[in-house]
Amino acid sequence: MADVDPHHVLRGHFGEVQSLSFLSEQRLFSGDFNGEVHLWDLSSCRAEYTGRLHDTNAGVLHLACLPSYGALVSQGRDGCVKVWALDQTGVPDRPEPLHEAATGSFNFCRFAVWAPGSAPQQAAEVAAGAAAPTSQQQLRGVYLASAAHDPSEVAVWRPAEAANAVVHLRQSPAETKHGMCMSLAFLAPTGEGGAAGNADCSVGDSESSSGMGIGSSSGGSQGGEAAGAGGGPRYLVTGYEDGVAALWDLRSPGRPLGSARLHSEPVMCCDVRPAAARKPKAIAAASAPAGGGEGPAAAVLRAAAAPATPGPSSTPLSYDLVTGSADDVVSCCSLRPAEAQPVRLAKQIKLREAGTADVRIRPDGKLFACGCWDGRTRLYSVRKREPLAVLKYHRNQVTAVAFSPVTGTLATASRDTSVALWSVYTNVTGESHGLDA
Repeated sequence: MADVDPHHVLRGHFGEVQSLSFLSEQRLFSGDFNGEVHLWDLSSCRAEYTGRLHDTNAGVLHLACLPSYGALVSQGRDGCVKVWALDQTGVPDRPEPLHEAATGSFNFCRFAVWAPGSAPQQAAEVAAGAAAPTSQQQLRGVYLASAAHDPSEVAVWRPAEAANAVVHLRQSPAETKHGMCMSLAFLAPTGEGGAAGNADCSVGDSESSSGMGIGSSSGGSQGGEAAGAGGGPRYLVTGYEDGVAALWDLRSPGRPLGSARLHSEPVMCCDVRPAAARKPKAIAAASAPAGGGEGPAAAVLRAAAAPATPGPSSTPLSYDLVTGSADDVVSCCSLRPAEAQPVRLAKQIKLREAGTADVRIRPDGKLFACGCWDGRTRLYSVRKREPLAVLKYHRNQVTAVAFSPVTGTLATASRDTSVALWSVYTNVTGESHGLDA
């Protein structure tokens, strides 16, 4: 496609912008190296709020909005993960966080979040205003995952409970060590591909059962039932220092379901989404005008006889996983948790320059964006795994990418302190344009 320029550029940060998260279609959070966070009104391209949520020495490593909970989750390089209550306008409504956890991890692994009821479609309606939580209990059903004090381990916990891990994912001493955990992503149920961040999964499932216990697992199933039952997350992807990505079942956290080596360098970023649904031929035929004397009623009966489509709470047959690293490839994988080989490398896309800082699959599952070290943002088709466009604006490394929940507007952040907004392969109705998924 022809060269495209950003339709707006947001300037106001005095440090490298490191994270982006859409609160709604017209509100975007950005966080920088100095610990400062801006809330942008995209209709006016002005900052509605500016505040320091983390110390200057810690900076803001990652942000994730939970619109239905009226909350924002932030992470600093000091290992602290904080949950902030937001008022009706999306601004933090108190000086202290609602929840704070010292993970003990000081690497660059971004947390992942599971937040029932905060799917992107619902984020688009946040203008109506979700009541700000007044206590941790109102965050019931939210799960967070991050690297632990031992950076090779992963802790999963609930902000609404005590700061004890529900599940600990530990590499087995009997197997090859993969080094530090560098990236995380929860898997969403069928039909709910919402993400609050590249390592985040916000799903429209019902809230988790309040009867879930808090426990710890060190190779057995203890604590796994708490995270994998009653509407909580079941599967988690972990990317490691040696370039391996693993898929874990949180109900049986003793060892991963499967793994694959995707990179020659650490897996720095990943995103996962249920594979885009495609209309089965049988159902397509049933919905078409019937020939040979077959009336509409017969078509309906044939459609009803077709295999049932999994509901929102069931696990899909396949997920699309995209990973980036310091090497010169982007890896595209198929995840099938129910199969004997659940992690399969589908294709590695060669980059002209090494280094990918962030990857994000668009909410409709049709394309993904890669923020690269050379200052370019590259767009690819999810299904064909082929390049679509290269976006050139930033003068330094692109550190974060994010898609808006409805129209798929792309936001890119950079070390050059700017945030660029792009309209590519989208239109104002939010329908994909020029893409064959």
